[in-house]
Amino acid sequence: MLPRFGRMFGHAGAGSPRNGAGASRRVRAANRTKLAIDRLEDRALMAYGLGAGYPEFLTAPQQGQPLDLAMTYLQSNADKLGITGADLDRAVVTNMYTDAGIGTTHIYLRQGYNGIRVYNQDINISIAADGSVITVGGGFDASLGTKPSADAPPAPLLSVSEALDRAAKILGQPGDTTTTLVSGPIGADQMMVLSAAGVSELDVHARLQYVMIAGGERLAWEVPIASRTSSDYFDAYIDASSGELLELDNWSADFSSSYNVFSLGDRLRDPRFGNPVVVTDPFDATASPSGWHNTGTGSTPTSTRTSGNNVIAYEDTANSNAVGFQPDGGSALSFNFPFDPATAPSTYQSFAITNLFYWTNITHDIWYNLGFDEAAGNFQVNNFGKGGLGNDPVLAEAQDGSGTDNANMQTPPDGQSGRMQMYVWTLTNPQRDGDLDAEIIIHEYAHGLSNRLTGGPANSGALNNIQSGGMGEGWSDFFALAFLQRPGDTKDTPRSIASYSFGDDAGIRRFPYSYDMSVNPQTINEYNLDRSFFGEPQVH
Repeated sequence: MLPRFGRMFGHAGAGSPRNGAGASRRVRAANRTKLAIDRLEDRALMAYGLGAGYPEFLTAPQQGQPLDLAMTYLQSNADKLGITGADLDRAVVTNMYTDAGIGTTHIYLRQGYNGIRVYNQDINISIAADGSVITVGGGFDASLGTKPSADAPPAPLLSVSEALDRAAKILGQPGDTTTTLVSGPIGADQMMVLSAAGVSELDVHARLQYVMIAGGERLAWEVPIASRTSSDYFDAYIDASSGELLELDNWSADFSSSYNVFSLGDRLRDPRFGNPVVVTDPFDATASPSGWHNTGTGSTPTSTRTSGNNVIAYEDTANSNAVGFQPDGGSALSFNFPFDPATAPSTYQSFAITNLFYWTNITHDIWYNLGFDEAAGNFQVNNFGKGGLGNDPVLAEAQDGSGTDNANMQTPPDGQSGRMQMYVWTLTNPQRDGDLDAEIIIHEYAHGLSNRLTGGPANSGALNNIQSGGMGEGWSDFFALAFLQRPGDTKDTPRSIASYSFGDDAGIRRFPYSYDMSVNPQTINEYNLDRSFFGEPQVH
């Protein structure tokens, strides 16, 4: 077995990971301006609470009305939650109800500005029957909390009818967009009901809302359209000045998909943690509004295989860098394939590709909600008019034939597909497949994120030097550890990387990750030590 500092996730196309420094240096030089190829080299999120001291709830029992208790708690902890007093003064209670059985009151607040609501900026807080604050979730956009609010929003340049017409054209909804006012407008947000029978089967409940784009607020018309040509029910947000589609949700979900995988929700990061489970419709509707198998805006999948808007996953055992075998889930999108850990990877190829497809999509959706969206240069075929360059899904190559005991992610600029190459590992008997190791998949995908965010979507070569490359490798490891934290893990819990594939619980790093210096004695001083490999300093 090679020493751990010699085991790395190597360059794509470099053949064996044992290639020397000369070849490695030439690959980097040839691709510096157009292709960043990163490798994983040698070597909860922590649950959020405000520390009230009560094991179950955030506060002790208290007297008062649930809404008053909620607002008092939020005000007292505004700095920890990243909100301001102005945020709370402007917040709109969108819903509040009490569970009949146990008396818990659930309160839903939406951020307000200039007298109208801000799309997708929500805080949820639950108050127990005895007045205890149970949980707080969500958040408001921080940039608005310090801005003064006017008495009314600016007047929209587009009328609601013009916005509806624009939305119908963007969504490919044929028909006459003539509208008839049914009721309204009411209030600063001009809430109204329109009849637009030519394009929407149901009345359109329209209103003004702010949409946060790249840190700034954009006034938009919300115009829901119940399609007359499909079962889709679109909720479109059209810029009230430019007519640009800023956000799009689809309230309809008339097909399901299921996958037999090592699931994130069950904390199954590889086969050592339990048997695979079947998960149904795991996609996030904000990040993947048309699901994982659809590159358009309709409800009908454009592929019944492991292809979609975010990821195209397939086998590449011949190292052809072309789409090879893909498992087919049929019209039911049922990707429920068997897995036997006692057999060779070649016997469970459909399962492995499905698992790779699942984890790359899950990672896409999580990061989307954290800000790695279309405008930030993420990987998607269809960007739904939200900015950035499309036609660049991740090409996820399972059981890739270009090497063994390794993996890599190639990250060109926005508009060109990233390529993830996952290898079979030969250090155990039977051999193990990196496609079953979520730590490796998340690590590799994180290179795509860090390369496109550090230098900007058009510059994916910002992490080529040793120190910056080390940061990229560290970020990739961090995301793998954070995504896959299990209940009971603390900052001192030893955590290794790729230990399943490597066949050793210590993993591929020199030391497991831990704040405990007796477990991991490394400090920033490692940068000054001679850790060369093949005669060249390495990013770890």
